[in-house]
Amino acid sequence: RICKVLKSELWRQVRLYQDWLKIFVERHDGGGSLRDFQKLAAQSTEFLWQRTRISLPRRERPAAGTTSVTVLGGVSVPRDVQQVLEKGPKYSYQPSATRSQLVALVRDVAGRVCEPDRERAIAEGVDCLLRTVSDKPQKKPPIKKIVKCLKEEGLAVVEADKEGGFVVMPKEMFNMKAQDAIQKNFKPSSALPKKQKSLAVRWLKQRNLKHLQKDVSKSAKDSLEVFFTGKTHKSECPLRVIVSEKGTWQDEVSSYLQRCLSKLHIQDPFLLRSSTDLVQDLAHFKLATAKTAFSFDVQDLFYSVPQSGLFDAVRETIENSGEVDFQNFAGLSTDQFLELLQFYLQSTFVCFNGSYYVQKNGICIGSSVAPVLCDIFLSSIDKRIHAKTRNSNVVKIYRYVDDYLVFLSVPDTSLDVAVAELTNTFLTESGGLEFTSELPQDNSIQFLDIKLSFTKDHLCWMYNPRTKKSLLPYDSAHSKLIKRGIAITCLNSALVKSCEHRLVTGFTNQISRLKDAQFPPSVITGVCESLLQKLKRGNKVQEPKEKLSTHVIPYVHRLSHNIKKIAARYSVRIVFSAPCKLARICPLMANKAATACSKKHATRYTECVSNVVYIIPLSCGRVYIGQTGRCFNDRAREHHSAVSSNMGGHLADHCKRCGCAPLFKKTTFPRRTSSRTERETIEAFMI
Repeated sequence: RICKVLKSELWRQVRLYQDWLKIFVERHDGGGSLRDFQKLAAQSTEFLWQRTRISLPRRERPAAGTTSVTVLGGVSVPRDVQQVLEKGPKYSYQPSATRSQLVALVRDVAGRVCEPDRERAIAEGVDCLLRTVSDKPQKKPPIKKIVKCLKEEGLAVVEADKEGGFVVMPKEMFNMKAQDAIQKNFKPSSALPKKQKSLAVRWLKQRNLKHLQKDVSKSAKDSLEVFFTGKTHKSECPLRVIVSEKGTWQDEVSSYLQRCLSKLHIQDPFLLRSSTDLVQDLAHFKLATAKTAFSFDVQDLFYSVPQSGLFDAVRETIENSGEVDFQNFAGLSTDQFLELLQFYLQSTFVCFNGSYYVQKNGICIGSSVAPVLCDIFLSSIDKRIHAKTRNSNVVKIYRYVDDYLVFLSVPDTSLDVAVAELTNTFLTESGGLEFTSELPQDNSIQFLDIKLSFTKDHLCWMYNPRTKKSLLPYDSAHSKLIKRGIAITCLNSALVKSCEHRLVTGFTNQISRLKDAQFPPSVITGVCESLLQKLKRGNKVQEPKEKLSTHVIPYVHRLSHNIKKIAARYSVRIVFSAPCKLARICPLMANKAATACSKKHATRYTECVSNVVYIIPLSCGRVYIGQTGRCFNDRAREHHSAVSSNMGGHLADHCKRCGCAPLFKKTTFPRRTSSRTERETIEAFMI
C-alpha cells in the first residue's frame, strides 16, 4: 500500500513536470523542440531507473504449489515427469494457438454480435490480434511429451478419486485392477448394442416421441466409454469405474429421463442440499440437545441400488407429485415411462478390452440420470427410517448423496449401543444396501466440509474441507478472475460456515491453504478487504441482470481480456476456459480406437476422414480447395455427381469450361480441425 502511495505521488510530479515543460517550450521556442525534451526526459528517467533497479535485492520466485503423486508397484517415474504431475490435474498451461485459430476465435465471437455491428466487431478483434499477438514462437504445453514418456516407460496414469493428484502404476497392474473393477460391478452382455439401438428407435416411434427418436437415430456411438479413477483413500488403491455417455444414444435417452424426473417433488426428511443448510440449523440452535454424532456411508451406492425397488420408488414419487401433470410433461403414461427407464438401465453397455458389459445392478456412475434416481430411491428408505427413529434418542438425521450424519441426545459413553441399534434399523429398511460407520474422534467428527466438535457446554462447528486436494496453483494458466474467485470462496466459507469460537482457526487454515498454493499476499489482502467491505454493506438485493449472449473462448494471457472488452461493447458475455489442463493426460494414455465411419460408401475415394480442409488435384494441373465437417467420401460423391450432371458449383463449372477431370483418389488433407470457422479461414487463405 505504501508503494502504491509513493508511485501515485511520483506520477503526480511527472505530470506536473510535463505540463511545465509544454508551457516553457511553447513560450520560448514555439514548441519546436518539445519532442526532443520529452525524449531526453524519458531516456534520463529510464537510465536512472535501471541503475536503481540493479541495486535492489532480487526477489525469489516462490515455488509452485504441488500435489502428491501416488506411485504403485515400486516403479520409478522420471523426475521431470513427476515434477509436472505434481502440479495436479487442474493445472493448466497456456494454449499454443495458431494464427488460424486466433482469427477463427475473433470471427466466432463476432458471430454473436448483431448483424449491423458484426463487421466492425471483426475489425476491432483483428486489430487486437495485431497489437497483442507476438511473432515469437510459442512454447507448447508438455502434455504430449509427458504422455509419450509414460508410454515408453510402460506406465499408466489415472486421477486420484478424492485426494486429488495422479496415480502412476505399471501397465500390467492397471490392467489387473481395471479388470477387477469391471468384474465387481459389471457382467458380460450377450445383447448387441446396435440391435438395442434399433429397438430403442422402434419403441420411441411407436410412442410418438419423434424428437427423441430423431436424436437417438442421429447418435454415432452405441456403447459408453469407460474410464477409471484411483481410490487412494483405500488400501491397495482399487479403481472406480466411471462411464461417459457423450455421443451415444443412451445420452439422449438419459437426458430425457432426467428432464422428466427433475419435475418431481422428492419428499425426503433427511435430504441436505449443501452444508450451508446444516450450518443454518446449527446457528439457529435446532441441534442444541445433541450430545454426540456419528456418520453412515453407503457402500458403492450407484452400483448397489436394487432396480426392482428403484422402479417402485419412482412410481410412488410420480403419484405423490401429481401423476397427470407428469404424464402431460413426459408425453408417456407412468407405465410407459418406467418401461423406458428399465430399457435404458438394461442398455448401458460399456466396451472394455473388446467385450461388452452391462452393470449388474443399480446405475452407472457418470449417467446423467443417476443422481436423481438415487435421491428418489433413498427418499423411500429415509421415510421408513424416520418413522422408526422418531421416538428414539435421535435428534436429527441428515443425508447428502450417500453420507448420513446422525445427531444423538445420548452421551458419548452410550454411543456404541445407539450405533448398533441404528445400524440394524438402516440395514433392515435399506433394501439390500450396505453401510459403514464413522465414530467421533476426540469428540469431533467431519461431515462434508464442516468439522463438528462437542464440548460439555455447546456444539462448535468450523469450515474444514476434509479433502487432501490442494488448491489450484497460482501460476496455472487460468484467468485471475478464477484465482480470485477461489480465494473469495475459501475465505468467505470460513467466515460463514464457522461458529464464533472456531472462526479464527478456520480463517487461518484457509489463509495457509492459499499460501501453500502460492497465492501472493497482495491477492489475499485484496480479497480480505473486499470481504470486509461486503460485510459492512450487508446483503443488498441485486437487480436482475440482462441476459446476454454468451460465448466461451480459451484463456490466452493479454489477448482474452482484450477480446472480452470488445465483446462487452456489443452486449456479448465472454467466459474463459482452460483447455490445456493436465487432466488431459489420462484420456490420452488410453489407446482408444478411432471412431469408424457409420456409412457404407458405394464408392470409397479415400480413407474416411472428417473435419478437414482438402485439396483435389485436377487433370489440367490446377487444384480445387474446399473444406467439410462430414466424411470426405460423402463430399467427394457430391462433387462427382455435380461434375457428371453439370449441376453447377465452382468445381463443376471449371471442369465444364476447361474439359478437365478431378482426381478424387489423389486428394490430400493439409489441415484437420473440428472448428468450421477455422476450416473456412484456412480455406480462404489457401485459395
